[in-house]
Amino acid sequence: MTQGFAPPPPWAQPTQPAAPWAQPAAQPPAPWAQPAAPQGAPPGAAPWAQPAAPQGPPGAAPWAQPAAPQGPPGYGQPSAAPQGPPPGAAPWAQPAAQPPAPQGPWAYGPPPGAAPFGSPFAGVGESQVFTKTPFFPLGAFLVQIEELKAIESRDPAKLGHIMIVIECSILQSNVPGVVAGNRYAQVLDLMKYGKPDLKAILTALHGGRPGDPQWEQHLGQQGIYEPPAIVHFTGPTNPLRGRKLALTTVDQESRKTPGKHFTKHNWLPVQQ
Repeated sequence: MTQGFAPPPPWAQPTQPAAPWAQPAAQPPAPWAQPAAPQGAPPGAAPWAQPAAPQGPPGAAPWAQPAAPQGPPGYGQPSAAPQGPPPGAAPWAQPAAQPPAPQGPWAYGPPPGAAPFGSPFAGVGESQVFTKTPFFPLGAFLVQIEELKAIESRDPAKLGHIMIVIECSILQSNVPGVVAGNRYAQVLDLMKYGKPDLKAILTALHGGRPGDPQWEQHLGQQGIYEPPAIVHFTGPTNPLRGRKLALTTVDQESRKTPGKHFTKHNWLPVQQ
């Protein structure tokens, strides 16, 4: 039987604790184990010195914060503050009333080509001179058509109105002072009374008596009164120039406006 050393029984162990100096010295924690320094203002700082509360819903992660608006400067920003005094301001704090819009010929600014300072004399050198043929006096005439044309009215009160100008030279006249070679004209406003008068002269120029139903029906079937034909008759080729007509002009009172008079033109065909 082999003999060896036997451990002492438990009750044989010393019961006194080890001396404090026998304990191992405490080790300081590693630098990376230190708690992170608090962010924001130091302890005891005033409430208004604390960092602003984060935006977004409570508890949302930092990357869940709303993104900055995209686009050019000012994009996504609220619109400019309303104009005028704040609510409740005294009446004398209201903005001054604006003057009324200008009236008269300069209400829409100077005409095209006018000098910067708006001189009414600017553009005289570039303007075109127009000579106005006088209207027919009262009387009876034998005339020759010189021009039948359509123009747009230059009268500010008739902007957009199409006018038919019938310009004639006098061959014979019963009016003193009106001699052969003189020129006179009739102007028809198609936006007013001009369409019946245009039909009358077209009828006479094509050999018919104005107001005669048979002639008007015959010329209507030929398309004489249709827009394409009228555009041709009043065009630059002036196809009716040289035609002769008899004309009588009389004074007539308006049925719509009693007391108002106008010159009525009665056109008749003649042997060409």
